[in-house]
Amino acid sequence: VTFVPQTDFDAKANLAGFIDLCRTKLTIFGQTLDFDADTWNVSDTIKLPGKKSAVRLVFSNLDTCNKRELVMMREPFKSFAKSYMRYQHGMSPSRCVGTRIGALRALEAALLETGTEDPVRIDSHVLNRAAQLLNGRGAATVAYRAGGQLEKISDFIRDNGLSAIPIQWRNPLKRPSDS
Repeated sequence: VTFVPQTDFDAKANLAGFIDLCRTKLTIFGQTLDFDADTWNVSDTIKLPGKKSAVRLVFSNLDTCNKRELVMMREPFKSFAKSYMRYQHGMSPSRCVGTRIGALRALEAALLETGTEDPVRIDSHVLNRAAQLLNGRGAATVAYRAGGQLEKISDFIRDNGLSAIPIQWRNPLKRPSDS
């Protein structure tokens, strides 16, 4: 099922339609997936070589993603993040879902710094701040890959009319030398 934005709708209406499509019509990660759960067990869909434990998508925020006490993403961003993960895995399956969710976590953190958790308010300033947040955490190669995912998210938002203003954004993080 492909999402087709309505050109005569505003960004909020397109976002609501996208979330509804992903919640009710898509079966990526299984028909019995509880869309409202904060943790999704996707072990049946994503097989990681050498990994014996379950593969889970946890929709926690950037600050607590590596801690025992998790704080989940805020609504309505969390519904957008879940929808994006489900839709993108259907369109472009990847075993590296951690990079996608990491980019979404940084995007939510940057958005919250502006005083909102509404994904239609994402603009190039929010995306630049998300890239800065990624750059300050962990290895440069991980930040670069997550920045690439941010670029894909910005393209998706622009192409599907999910932003109040049009965005044209490129990943500012430089590829680290891998010699």
